[in-house]
Amino acid sequence: MNATIARVYDGSVNAAGSDLSSFNALQGGETLTMTGTGTVSSKNVANGQSVTVGSLALADGTGLASNYSLNSAALNITQRPINTAYLSRTYNASTVVAGSSLSSMTNLVGSETLTLSGNGALTNANVGNNKAVSSGTLALANGSNGGVASNYTFSGGTHLLTVTPAPISFTGTRQYNATTDVEAANITLTGLQGGEDLTVTGDGSISSGNVGAGKAANSSGLTLGNGVSGTAGTASNYTFTGGTHTFNVTQRVLNSSGSKTYDGNTNAVASDVTLSNLAGGETLSHSGTATLGSKNVGSSTISNLSGISIADGTGTASNYTLTGGTHSFTVNRRVVNVSGTRLYNALSTAVASDLSTMTNLVGSETLVLSNSGSLANANVG
Repeated sequence: MNATIARVYDGSVNAAGSDLSSFNALQGGETLTMTGTGTVSSKNVANGQSVTVGSLALADGTGLASNYSLNSAALNITQRPINTAYLSRTYNASTVVAGSSLSSMTNLVGSETLTLSGNGALTNANVGNNKAVSSGTLALANGSNGGVASNYTFSGGTHLLTVTPAPISFTGTRQYNATTDVEAANITLTGLQGGEDLTVTGDGSISSGNVGAGKAANSSGLTLGNGVSGTAGTASNYTFTGGTHTFNVTQRVLNSSGSKTYDGNTNAVASDVTLSNLAGGETLSHSGTATLGSKNVGSSTISNLSGISIADGTGTASNYTLTGGTHSFTVNRRVVNVSGTRLYNALSTAVASDLSTMTNLVGSETLVLSNSGSLANANVG
């Protein structure tokens, strides 16, 4: 009778009786077992290799071994399943797993090695531990110490990759507002993968609220949320930890307004100017003289603020600027006084020609008076 032995590749030429697969001529449903070890000429995967019987011997099963004789044996060597592990990587929005990122290959025989090329695949790109990798286009190639690729297979092995959250960074800018808050609305995320979008809520912080560029920011207090537009990202695939977070605080733009009585010049002195848009109830002092677009009565724009200087009050002047704000100024009409004299004429009319003196005019300016006014009574006084 003939025996068939089957085993997985183990790097040896042994054909052990304990690996018996079948006999071809058992009678009446009887069974036998086999002991000992034979050999084959090649250790490599192959079917039907002729076995040199060696110490192989039939042993009783439900039937008696003495009723049978072993004429020949054949050994089927099948591929050995290997396990692969890949370098842990941060989330990159891709399901592709490069063979070049292989970390380890186990279940190889002895000191044999193999190499790996091509790409495997994940069922999804999301963060997770020990995620299964399908073989995809991964291909084994001969390695060293007798490692032959055809003796191994991916089938039946475990192939794992851990995907960790991708660190994202943020930058942001706002005007000084007397707080150390880093508002979600004022930041831009960087490091998002595959064109994905996320939302952010809450407030981060900076150590000082004063004006400065590239200030280190703390993400504590900010919360990532799933994206809602474009390629919506999943918040759990990202983390602020490990990112670089910077924030710029720019000078707060002040507005100003003021008024004066017409004085014949375009000066707007600091005492006539009120500053606004200060943050958090802060105050500043200011001095100097600005320039109006016109000296005449009416609403005017302060055309040149370079003459006005701001200084610390309860707030710090360097956190503010007058450049870029809205600066309006009103010139009001100047009240003129007139006086005159005439002889009694029984009339209560005061004609312009009798009002010869006009005061409170500016500088050497003169005006002409016409028509007439009236007196309270016509009597001498």
